[in-house]
Amino acid sequence: AMLDLIKKLAKDGFVYTLEDGIYFDISKDEKYLSLLNRNLEENISRLSNEVQKRNESDFALWKFDENFYESEFGKGRPGWHTECVAMIDSIFENTLDIHAGGIDLLFPHHENEAAQCRCGCKRKLANIWL
Repeated sequence: AMLDLIKKLAKDGFVYTLEDGIYFDISKDEKYLSLLNRNLEENISRLSNEVQKRNESDFALWKFDENFYESEFGKGRPGWHTECVAMIDSIFENTLDIHAGGIDLLFPHHENEAAQCRCGCKRKLANIWL
């Protein structure tokens, strides 16, 4: 499910590849940061831009690593947000009524989950976010 999600996002032009992994390009999602009701210029990632990402807040869909899994993308592991979206999508076929989590998950985790579901699954992940 995780690899299928990344393939869908790649097919629709939402990803790019760097030497350390495959990244989601947040500038391709017009609704990115809609959960926070902010715009991209107001956003400051809490993560340093250690690799030359296109946007500081672009996030990893797949990180290359020899100690993990074989895939058509190369050995590696899924990004944290990708695991959650793929799991939810494989269990629930429709939009969730409520998606809950701690305030610490609002950004970037919930925002990145919402972006992947919106762009890869072509639907909202949840109607209500708590």
